[in-house]
Formats: sequence, C-alpha cells, structure tokens
Amino acid sequence: MTIEVIALKKPPALTELCCNSTGQSTLLQHNRNSGLTEYLWIVVAVSPASILLSTLKLNDREGGNVMDKNQGKLNKEKSKISWRRKFLGGFLLASGTLLALSMTQVANAAEPFILSSPAFKDGTSLAKKNSGDRKDNPNCVGENVSPPLAWANPPAGTKSFALTMVDPEARGGMGVVHWVAYGIPVSVTGFAEGEVSKPSPNYVGGKGTAGGGASTYIGPCTPRGAPHHYTFMLIATDLEPGDLPAGLTREELFAKLTGRTKGATGLVGPFGSP
Repeated sequence: MTIEVIALKKPPALTELCCNSTGQSTLLQHNRNSGLTEYLWIVVAVSPASILLSTLKLNDREGGNVMDKNQGKLNKEKSKISWRRKFLGGFLLASGTLLALSMTQVANAAEPFILSSPAFKDGTSLAKKNSGDRKDNPNCVGENVSPPLAWANPPAGTKSFALTMVDPEARGGMGVVHWVAYGIPVSVTGFAEGEVSKPSPNYVGGKGTAGGGASTYIGPCTPRGAPHHYTFMLIATDLEPGDLPAGLTREELFAKLTGRTKGATGLVGPFGSP
C-alpha cells in the first residue's frame, strides 16, 4: 500500500484540489479573492481508485502570509509535514494489524463444539464389529467393539461431559438406550476403539435399556429391514466429574442436568443387519 501526503495552503485566490483518472493531483487556480484563513489540505492516496481527503483548520489569525503562485511547489510543502506522513503511515499500518487480529479472534471464537469419529463420518455406517455380540440374538452380528470417538472446542465453563447412545427407531419408535455415561473429565477429549465396551476410569457408567441395563457400551442388534440411526450425543456440563452417582438412567441423568448444561453436539452412525 502506497501512502502519499500532500500539504497546500489556501490563498485568497480559491484553491481546489482534484484528481485525474491516474490518481495524480492537479491544482486549479481561480482569480477570486476571498477569505484570509489558512487551511491545511491532506491527501492520503491509498490507490488511484481510493482517496481519503480531509481538511484541518490551523486557526491562524486573519491577514496571514499569502502563498505566491510561483511559490507553491509541492516538494517544499511535503517536507514541512514529513512527520505527518510517518504518523499516518504508522497509524494505518497499526489499524490494519489490529483488524487482522480481531478477525482471527472472531474466527477462533466461531469454532464449533463438535463430536466426531476417525472410524466413520456423520451419517455413514457403523462397522460390523461395532454391532452387539449376543449369541442368543441372531441380529447381533458383531463383536461389541465401541467405535473411537473424539471431540473438540467445548463451550466455556465446561467441567465435565455426559454421553449417550440411542437407537430412536427401535421398539417401533419408542427407542432403545444403548449407552449412558457421564462424569467424563473436561481433560478427556475422546475414547479409543473398544475403550467403553468395558468399565473405564474416564467415565461413570449409567444404565441403558439394551443389554439388560448394562453400564457399558452395547452395540446394535438391528432387525432386518431399513437401517437404524444410532445417535451419539455429547453434552457439556458445569458439574464436577464426581458430582453424580453411578447407575442413572438417561431420564434420571437428564433431570440432574437440567440447568447445568453448556452445549451439546451429536454424531449419527446408521447400521442395518446384513
């Protein structure tokens, strides 16, 4: 960016400052005597298409020196206000830097609270090994290996997380709760594959409705037909990790979380029996 500062005194003959299409300044003199007050004209040329013009009154007494027509050489006038050029240049540079920093902070603040998995994308199928492994149920075709989960950008004030997995289409739309967990420390940012298929110190186990009320992950045992949409929901809370007792159902957990949540994010993994 080029910054050019030009200073002119306005004599009794009216002086006008204008610019041609290339951005260069031209002086037009008019033979008219009027006024004795001096003015300083400052032109900041950012580009030929963008010019900022401002006028600063110097408050000189009337009857001040009048600039002769042959005396108005721009180079001499420029030298008198070199400090203003430096000031304006530094000011504009600092302003641009502050604006860039502000935009970066806004972008960072806009980062969403998100739950994801390195094993499947939101809306894509769970793996067969994530299905349940009950031998007495022919719809359980997997190994009951919990999928890996990861999350980022928790809301401000978060102290712990709760996590549920629900099949909303099961039991004719009444739903089945496959997993309830809470008391997950804010320092935990995910679970490894298979980690929550068994008890872990990184969460407090609740009580689902699948697997006879198990406190750990219970994989899908989807009946034949259309895939079901297994929904993982991560809830940020302002509760300390040890505030809630083990064994809460999803409904009991939600009652305890009323007024204590900071935000939530979800992830859906469909699955259908082969």
